Amino acid sequence: MIDPGLWTSEHNQNLIFRQRLLFIGLISNADDEGRVKGNPNFIRAVVFPYDDIPTPSMEKDLQAIENEGMIYRYNHDGVNYIQLRKWDEYQTINRPYPSKIPEYVSHSLNDSLNGSMNDSRLNKDKINKDKISKVKRKKKENIYSSSFLKFWDKYPRKQGKSLAFKSFKKCEVELDVLITAIEQQIKSDQWVEGFIPNPATWLNQGRWDDEVFVKPEKETEMEKYFREKEEK
Repeated sequence: MIDPGLWTSEHNQNLIFRQRLLFIGLISNADDEGRVKGNPNFIRAVVFPYDDIPTPSMEKDLQAIENEGMIYRYNHDGVNYIQLRKWDEYQTINRPYPSKIPEYVSHSLNDSLNGSMNDSRLNKDKINKDKISKVKRKKKENIYSSSFLKFWDKYPRKQGKSLAFKSFKKCEVELDVLITAIEQQIKSDQWVEGFIPNPATWLNQGRWDDEVFVKPEKETEMEKYFREKEEK
């Protein structure tokens, strides 16, 4: 998988376009433990099979990616390999197959310290992205209370939901009172004719106390005949 944070990672600003594409190519060609053969000619053959890129240029590109702390480059028994950093944090492999490539082992304190610093840089964008995503998701989930949603579901004019919620939170009237008022006013001549205030306005102005006026139904000729007959 290509983590979405890769595209906006601060590491990319220090890499040229081909080097960014090369790093994605390493991800695509790595085994289930994030390892791949590290010979520049081999990398060029599997990532850029149709491009005539000189070996020194490929070596320079790999060095640039390593300098950004995105990969380890190491040698085992005279063979060059590459280990992608933080592979397990960015990849979820279904039924992973054990790697046939030797594991990278740090041999110096400086390498260990630099690795920690580079790990921090590599994960900075991902951590920030995750934090922002969690805040937005939590904010979205908690933005409306259940009582307000009941009010909103009952109110016939669905406009200005966020403003209505702000007004609803300031309203000290019981929800049942508001619901009853809506059920009564929805039958009023004003609301039937489409003159329904915005929900925020209705709440801010205390319109639940409005008197409901309903025109009497027009008397039919037959009803008029029997009424006059009874009156006589």
